[in-house]
Amino acid sequence: MKLELSLRFLRPSVKGLLTLVVLFSGCTRGAHAQNGDGDVYPWRPKLTLEAIHDKGVFSGESFAGGTWAPSDEGEVDNPPRMWRIVPSLSGREKGMRDLELVDLIRDRRLMTIPAKVLRSPESGLPIRVEQVIPSADGTQLLLFSDSQQLWRTRSLGRYHVLDLDSRRVASVSDPALGWQQFATFSPDGRHVAFVRNRDLFVWDQTTNEEYRVTGSGSVGGIINGTSDWVYEEEFGLRKAFAWHPDSDRLAWLQLDERLVREITLVDAREAYPREISFKYPKAGERNAEARICWSSWRHASPECLETATWDPEGEEVTGRHPDLPEYLARLGWTSESTPRIWTLRLNRAQNRVDLLAGDLETGGVDTLYSEASDAWVEVSDQTVTFLEGEDFLWLGQRNGFRHLSLVHAGSGAARPVTDGAWDVSMFYGVDRDGKYAYISAAYPDARERHV
Repeated sequence: MKLELSLRFLRPSVKGLLTLVVLFSGCTRGAHAQNGDGDVYPWRPKLTLEAIHDKGVFSGESFAGGTWAPSDEGEVDNPPRMWRIVPSLSGREKGMRDLELVDLIRDRRLMTIPAKVLRSPESGLPIRVEQVIPSADGTQLLLFSDSQQLWRTRSLGRYHVLDLDSRRVASVSDPALGWQQFATFSPDGRHVAFVRNRDLFVWDQTTNEEYRVTGSGSVGGIINGTSDWVYEEEFGLRKAFAWHPDSDRLAWLQLDERLVREITLVDAREAYPREISFKYPKAGERNAEARICWSSWRHASPECLETATWDPEGEEVTGRHPDLPEYLARLGWTSESTPRIWTLRLNRAQNRVDLLAGDLETGGVDTLYSEASDAWVEVSDQTVTFLEGEDFLWLGQRNGFRHLSLVHAGSGAARPVTDGAWDVSMFYGVDRDGKYAYISAAYPDARERHV
């Protein structure tokens, strides 16, 4: 049976849409009819609005997110595994989600956590998981849900910890205290650090206690452990804290935007528009002051590095000198036997970047490596990767192309790892032995990408 419709007779109304769906449904069923009511495919579900939009009967297989799982060291071939968030088979019509651990080589499910297990211990309501973060040993999962918009991303939300052996779900802090951001397991998996209301906190799983690491956070004032809109816009930096390898200390970025000027806009997204004001440094105006701090989380007593980027009491400067240190775009801990805090410092013009390492005894910093350009330097999560010992990989510009270099932290001596008239477009990491770096490249020319 042939379905003929003239688009000029269709009107953009609900009635017209319903009529079209009914006509299409009738023609499809009639085309396969045998003897009036008989259907060649009796198992085929009816094409109804409820089936399409409410129950998701015709939805294809998909998953809402995926996260690499830690490898099982006991496995001989050590296949890559991934945690996937998938529509729940038992509660699909309610938007519930299951978690699956998948062996990507054999294409098989190793573990399934059904949605009925994932319930809030306070309310008993289902947790609609949006992101999964495994602990380093793979025995626990951080579950992110109830996300809310902040700047460009939905970084505000709730976090729970799922123990994979007991299937017990625990809340990271009391939900009534406010939205949480960027929750992260400690390296030993026993604690969780997170940001709430511009301050840094740690939840101790063993005692179920919450520790406040900073207490200076305020709207329009101090920011701890996360960024303002400038750092998110220009450097892609949102989570701005890092665990010490022994899980007893934290390092974080602190910003002071008290002297940054405000801008007022009209938010017209709702039925009744409203004015909103926030700190917004325009070109040439004063940015937030920045520094890197650290502390034990059990006995918080923050100290900070001398990076020459912090002067909150200084005179307000319009068009600050472009060569002066201005931004601290990344931070972490080195892989040395006695780890130091490292950070990437840029000048106002963003055409020079210095890799600094801080001495926790004095607060002073050493410059491990620098890169400069006549125009602009790019920094990202891939810029520096510390290896075991004192070596690190640097992804930056060399002879007009983006390449990897191996640098010795002690001497600053660098040698090329990749070279040629082509760019490294992505750096994925190194193998356990440190003998191979995995990249994608615009090679042999800019028209192609190969791993």
